[in-house]
Amino acid sequence: MKVLVGTEQGYVFQVMRKGADGNVSSRFGLEGGKHHGPIFAIQRNPAQSLGKYFMTIGDWTAKMWADDLKVPLITTRYHDAYLTDGCWSSTRPGIFFLTRSDGWIDIWDYYYRQNEICFSQKISDYPLTCMSVKPKTSDLLIGDASGSITLLRPVSYTHLTLPTICSV
Repeated sequence: MKVLVGTEQGYVFQVMRKGADGNVSSRFGLEGGKHHGPIFAIQRNPAQSLGKYFMTIGDWTAKMWADDLKVPLITTRYHDAYLTDGCWSSTRPGIFFLTRSDGWIDIWDYYYRQNEICFSQKISDYPLTCMSVKPKTSDLLIGDASGSITLLRPVSYTHLTLPTICSV
């Protein structure tokens, strides 16, 4: 089983587990492209055809990697606030979501625009701490530092219209 591990120094290791033992099989970011601080989230792209790609969230950026390259393929621009979490869309492989410590969520679509955010929304006055996408839908559950959970339901990815937001 392959496991991706992010470090406090901004590196990513791929560990091959066999039983109780594990051996580091790949090291990402040693030649360049590492995060400037701890990695807060790692997630593989859920699209079956894109399973060798993964995203890391750390410092002010998100980085896209491939299993066979040791430097990032793509790095987002630096955000104004620390990024706290990120995940891929379960319905469109080029869309991913990033939460920020200033209470905003950003939606990126690399098939539409590679160098800028497609949509941003203020969710909370508190730092956003975690998020999860409901499988086979576009529904997002977002948690913040105050303990509140927000359901974000994007109406359409075609034109990235305003989402419906429900606080729980």
